Amino acid sequence: MNIARRWARQARKHAVALVIMLSVIVIGQIAIFTQRPLIVLTGNSQGYVRAAIALATQLDLMQSLRTPGYAVLLAVLFTFGGWADYLFIVIVQAVLVIVALVEIYVLLWNVTRRRWLACCIASLLSANLYLLNWERSLLAGSLTFWAIVTALLCFERFVHAMRVQSALAFALGSVVLALIQPFFLFLPALLLIALFVRVLLARQQIRRKVLYVLLALAVTYACLSGYLVGQAHAHGNNAPAWATNTRSFAASSDIAAVWLAQPSSDIAASVMVPSSSVTTGASTGEPFWVQILFALSLAEQGLSWLFPLLLIVLMVQVWKHPKDPQRFILSVLALVVASTVVLAALDAHSDWYAVRFPVDWASIVVAGVMVLDGIAWFYENLVGKFIEI
Repeated sequence: MNIARRWARQARKHAVALVIMLSVIVIGQIAIFTQRPLIVLTGNSQGYVRAAIALATQLDLMQSLRTPGYAVLLAVLFTFGGWADYLFIVIVQAVLVIVALVEIYVLLWNVTRRRWLACCIASLLSANLYLLNWERSLLAGSLTFWAIVTALLCFERFVHAMRVQSALAFALGSVVLALIQPFFLFLPALLLIALFVRVLLARQQIRRKVLYVLLALAVTYACLSGYLVGQAHAHGNNAPAWATNTRSFAASSDIAAVWLAQPSSDIAASVMVPSSSVTTGASTGEPFWVQILFALSLAEQGLSWLFPLLLIVLMVQVWKHPKDPQRFILSVLALVVASTVVLAALDAHSDWYAVRFPVDWASIVVAGVMVLDGIAWFYENLVGKFIEI
């Protein structure tokens, strides 16, 4: 009962900010649901449908072509909504995206303790049509987006309070994410290594905190290893196709060499290009307000060009202030984006846009927080002093 009252008090404090954000969400969703065709099907969509059918009819979780995460969702939705009701799937994916956007607001509030900053950045993301457009595709993008946001929110809670419960919550979120999109198998290790370095730099209760980090790492990869062992047993000790297809470093060495020879900004540009299924309002005769949203979305994507500089600044700040949770979480978000870009380039991932999209929001969050902090610092230290004079 006390927990419910505390949550109610917190909700009242955030009521205005959440109403503004939800209003922007409604506008963004109207812009997406008026696009035609509303439902986008690709060759990969048919593969997911076949995986869902096999799961529903044969309970086959150990498929060689797909990890079961998205197939489980499709199987459940097909069971309740019918096998031809793709609109129901799009609606559910829209709900998942909205939940993820609210979680981003919560993450920003937890990190910055500034409601209006969290509201501003989360609202910008809520109207980002490049991000919302993935709701229309019968692909794992929207579910992956929600899973990454949830895993990072669990990680932030783990950093805030290092306990067994938070370690297991983060491990569970990481396992779910990897079973949806196996490309992100690296993510739990990256986050926990960053946390391990922070614990060493902070020099407070090192032994206890290291044990929690090791617990989260062990549980995460023990579960994933168990799944891989089950895959090997089900397929005669052969590696599943999804594992070999997404880790072809040797086969793609020539392409990787070309990518690495380019400046980092060129690699970022190659991987950050929005999905070709998104068209501009100007070319399709969209209403003026939708064209404004397209232009705003494009400007948000352009913040990614600040990334190399922001990453360097954050690493320096974390090194000097390892106990500062805001700097640490922002640096982790920046590392997630940078590592995704680099690994997609190294791996010559054929569907790089599908693995790049779920972390796009993090680049906008990092850039948005640092730009707004910079504006606030400029006003307080320069404009404010000038006014006093």
